[in-house]
Amino acid sequence: SIVKYTTISTIGKNAFLDKAIQMYLEVGTEESLTKIYKIVEHNNYSNEKKAEIYYSLGNKYFSQKDYNKALIEYKASIKLNPKFLDPYIKVSSTYLALGQSDKAELYKGQAATLLDKPLPDLLDTEIHEQEEFMDLLGNI
Repeated sequence: SIVKYTTISTIGKNAFLDKAIQMYLEVGTEESLTKIYKIVEHNNYSNEKKAEIYYSLGNKYFSQKDYNKALIEYKASIKLNPKFLDPYIKVSSTYLALGQSDKAELYKGQAATLLDKPLPDLLDTEIHEQEEFMDLLGNI
């Protein structure tokens, strides 16, 4: 039987790197997340792509309740692509998780400006659902 070997040239370098980044995010250890920074550093990604990667890193840190690192990644994402809405919402959520509602409102307002409409229900619903989930976990 003939064995097919998949090489980087077959898949394409970007697809290969995207798969590696996804794998490292799933593993989620500090070592694997550090490898993502090296991939980004040594490849010519657009600012939009870097913003997506840093946003994903922020989500990983947020899920690990490492809110300070999550903020760093979300803010890096915003700096690279100021029109990317999702990081503004997550920065707001992160500040709420840290008990800093004044900063949360600031980023909520910036997200609303990007959308050109207020965001009260969207963010409040996300935060409320998150709080309910955490309460439920606390009762298990």
